[in-house]
Parts: sequence; C-alpha cells; structure tokens
Amino acid sequence: MPLVDFTVETGATQVWPGTHLDNRSYPDGVNNYDEWAAATPSALTTIPVGSLVLRDMRMWHRGMPNRTETIRTMLAVVYNRLFYDFKRKLDIPGPVWQQMSKEAQEVFRYNSIISSGA
Repeated sequence: MPLVDFTVETGATQVWPGTHLDNRSYPDGVNNYDEWAAATPSALTTIPVGSLVLRDMRMWHRGMPNRTETIRTMLAVVYNRLFYDFKRKLDIPGPVWQQMSKEAQEVFRYNSIISSGA
C-alpha cells in the first residue's frame, strides 16, 4: 500500500508479469540480471496513494529510482505458505521473545530467536 503516489518520478515499481511461474533463474542465453531485465517484457506500475497491491512474491520486481525530494514510503504485509522458504525472516532477541504474548509468539514462531550474548 503506497503512502505516497508511486509515479515514474517518485519511483514506480517495475514488474515482470508471469515470472512467478518460471523456475529458471534467467532465460536461456542470459547471464546476468541486467541482460535478463532487458530481454524480458516488463511493465512500470504507477500506483496512487491509498491503493492496495496484491502480488505473488515470486514475481520479479524492483523499485525504480526516486528522482524527487519526496520519500517513497509504503506499507507491506507479507503472507507465505510454510513450504515456501521466504528469506526475510526476523532475528528476534530472546528477551523480546519472552515479553511477547503467546498470540504474538504464535504469529512469529517461524523466525529465529537469538540470544543477546555472544
């Protein structure tokens, strides 16, 4: 959910529709991300403030440069299935974990609980 308008000037999100269905890292004959991005059809998504965007996290995407003084802010909520190894897990300090309610611990149960000492 964008908290400001996402325009070409403020940094629209570039997406590659259908890439969430492709298991290859890059199309055949392409050796790096820039080549891949240039060789694959994409779209720039401009999104008005307050809109809701739903997308599959596996779809290739990237934020484009913000060419203004306005900070491009968004609110993101991510849901994923347990079998999908989502890489953005949290490291929750043990003392913080101990202070969390049982309900909160249930929500964050698949994240790493780390000790505060070395």
